Amino acid sequence: MKKINKKGFTLVELLAVLIILIIIVFIAITKVTESSQKAKDNTLITNVGVYIKAVNEFLDLNTLNIYEDLNATYPVSYLETLGVKLSGTKPSGGYVVITDDEVTKACLEYDEFYLDYRKGKVKSPKKGSCNLVIEYAFEYTGSYQEFVAPFPGSYKIELWGASGGNNTTSAGNGGYTSGTITLTEGDKLYIYVGGTGSFTGASVSEYKAGGYNGGGSTNGQACCGRTYGSGGGATDIRLKNGEWNDIASLASRIMVAGGGGGGFNGTGGGAGGGLTGQNAQTNNGYGPGPGATQTSGGINTVEAKPSGSFGVGGYYGNSGLSTGGGGGYYGGSGSHHIDAAGGGSSYISGHTGCVAIKSETDITPKDGCTDGTTDNSCSIHYSNYVFTNTVMKSGNEQLPSHDGKTTTYGNSGNGYARISASL
Repeated sequence: MKKINKKGFTLVELLAVLIILIIIVFIAITKVTESSQKAKDNTLITNVGVYIKAVNEFLDLNTLNIYEDLNATYPVSYLETLGVKLSGTKPSGGYVVITDDEVTKACLEYDEFYLDYRKGKVKSPKKGSCNLVIEYAFEYTGSYQEFVAPFPGSYKIELWGASGGNNTTSAGNGGYTSGTITLTEGDKLYIYVGGTGSFTGASVSEYKAGGYNGGGSTNGQACCGRTYGSGGGATDIRLKNGEWNDIASLASRIMVAGGGGGGFNGTGGGAGGGLTGQNAQTNNGYGPGPGATQTSGGINTVEAKPSGSFGVGGYYGNSGLSTGGGGGYYGGSGSHHIDAAGGGSSYISGHTGCVAIKSETDITPKDGCTDGTTDNSCSIHYSNYVFTNTVMKSGNEQLPSHDGKTTTYGNSGNGYARISASL
């Protein structure tokens, strides 16, 4: 009789079969996933066309008055609040660019994907972001400048205070402040960009006004080959316009970057910025100018006349040998005779350590709030405008340059301001 072989599959044969089955399943899943993703891509591309058509129909029926013309960039969320009608899946974010009353470019987000639209062409969905930053730059003009929020959202504000007068080695540099604030459409902010301090020459006796927006003045007599610098002006954001020293306007400041103190004949003025402005270097004269704090201008204990005050750098007056304090939330102290001046302090509503004033008509510090406080409520401005993600740096620290690409050791020269919004 023939013997029947009852031997089963070997382990190797079983593993081979299992591997083949896994490969088949993987291929099937990949095909299903690719098919599902392709369908999703096609749906998104269709939605882009529908969205762009809806925006263009809206433009035909409406006038956008936020900008001077329609050649501008708008966030998707803003257009939807205006009344752009769209059925189906809406973009979760992104922006559209309108040129000559027509959408010419768009970057629309759909969850983790985005679509790039240009002149009727739609690129395939990709992982990425539609981030676009619109920037508004404000240089020194000697007067205030107005900013109107074009759409509701978060805005980053950056300020650089001006440096004091004398020369690049002895003038106190300006400080830096930044923060993010939520604005509604049409909100107005007034930007006061500080001017750098001037100085009197070694052989000419003349009065020199301090840098615009609070820098203390100087009046150096022609003596002994010496030079005397005035204070650099602060750069700030206000809710109320007016002359730079109008008290109601000064009270409305919600962010300030302090200016640097004037130098004396190579002796360094105090750097502006920080919760406290920096003290000036000493020349063993009549006392170097102290920096300002959150609750007081720099106080010169040798002579009262050069002390700083709310928003104004100290100065001796129209006679004598003097240097001017830096402008700031409070101004730094000037100095009489042969010493440099102190820097002004900075302020941000929402920055811990800052001390806000009580109201437009009462510029005394909030009750119970003193220098060195850790109570963040002390910093909140009476307007309730509050910044988040705040940064405050003194003019003797490394801080961002105006272009945002490099860093610099304090701000030298005139002040600067930048407002940016991510779409």
